[in-house]
Amino acid sequence: MRQASSKIGTATLKYLLQRNSDINVTVITRDASTATFPSSPQISVKKGSFEDPEFLQSAFQGAELAVLVINVFAMDVEQPRLIDAAAKVGYSPQGLLFPC
Repeated sequence: MRQASSKIGTATLKYLLQRNSDINVTVITRDASTATFPSSPQISVKKGSFEDPEFLQSAFQGAELAVLVINVFAMDVEQPRLIDAAAKVGYSPQGLLFPC
């Protein structure tokens, strides 16, 4: 899950965890981020560079659903990188969710 600490991201993360107690969520964030997330065995946080394709691909590896919550000002730069990384680990367009 990208941008899980934003207002929409926080609400989406909370909903996913409440909706399905068996779900595991991987949150990706930048190395320099000071964002915090709920302490839960269902949540893992991966920090890295969004400009590093290997980091992004490793973050998507094994996931069943990708939730990309992206700031409108970053969409044209970050969104293609995230989609490319997801595609390289086997996602199809049906596996991506872009909440607005």
